[in-house]
Order: sequence, then structure tokens, then C-alpha cells
Amino acid sequence: MLELYNNQEELLNIQINSLKIIKQRIHSKRRNIEQALLCGNDFLIESVKEEYLFCSDEIFNINDFEMTYVFGNLIKTSAEKLLPNIYGMISKTDNAVKDIVPLRFYIHTTLKSDNSMIVKPSGKYLTTFHTGDYSTLQTTYKKVLSYAEKHNIILYEWFYTETIIGDWAVCSPQEYIIKVSIQINENI
Repeated sequence: MLELYNNQEELLNIQINSLKIIKQRIHSKRRNIEQALLCGNDFLIESVKEEYLFCSDEIFNINDFEMTYVFGNLIKTSAEKLLPNIYGMISKTDNAVKDIVPLRFYIHTTLKSDNSMIVKPSGKYLTTFHTGDYSTLQTTYKKVLSYAEKHNIILYEWFYTETIIGDWAVCSPQEYIIKVSIQINENI
């Protein structure tokens, strides 16, 4: 009986930890939607904790079907270490204003060391929300870079984008809400 109770307690602790992670992600999603509704197309500076991202290779010029395939492979490759419903793309600032942008897709993970994993550093991030489909993200990237230049904000090199409201919640890609963030270089 003691061994049975020990095993049950261990299983419960695993489930509790899993539920805590899910609760954090739901809270984060809810907060992002609230921010998007309040912020609109304005800018905000937010503090972000370190995050681990399981990434694809760089991809050029991808359609929605291929994007679904890439995310499916990410999920299949690392399913046991993924956090629920948090995914996005990263691109370098010098590529962000080009017509064909190389992207890396990511899914949040608890994995802390893997060849396909990158760390999104903790710190302050300049953030705004893009309304529309992915093909028009370059306009928002340009607005972020212009805003930073106008306000003498020095940025690091990676844009992080996360779909806050996507095809599961709206009827048209023009109604998507996508969070766009880039880390502020506070060391200068």
C-alpha cells in the first residue's frame, strides 16, 4: 500500500505541475488579448522572462499548408516537452523589411538544451500588435523599427511574433492579431 500511495502521489505531482504550466499559458494568452485590445496599434514596453523555443530551420517563402506541416514536425519531434498553444516565428531585423523574409518557426518548450532550441532572453521588449495576415507583417516590422529610431531605442536583432488570435477564432486572416516584440538593448 505504501508503494501504491507513493506512486499515486508522484503521479499527482506530475499532473499538478502540468496544470500549473497550462494555467500560466492560459493567463499569458488572456493577458496578450487584453493588451492587444487596449494597445491596438500603439507600442508598449514590457518585461519578459527567459523562454525556451524549439525551432525549425530557416524557411523562405512558405504558404499556410507548408507552415502547418512545419509546426506538425516540431510538435512530433518534441511533443513531450512542449507547452500548450504557444507558437510563433522569429526573423532578423535586417531581413524583416525585405519581400522574402527567412523565418524560423517555434513552439515554446520546457527543454533547456537541444540543437533546435534557442533561448529568448529575459529583458525589456518593445511590443505592438499587428492586425492582418502574415503576408503584411513587414509593415509592422518597419513601424517598430521607425518607432525605435524616433525614440532613440536601441534594439537587438530578432523579431518575435506570436499569433494571439488566429484562424481558430476568426473567419478571415485579415482579422488575425499577431504580437510583435523585439528586445531592447539596455546595455547602451
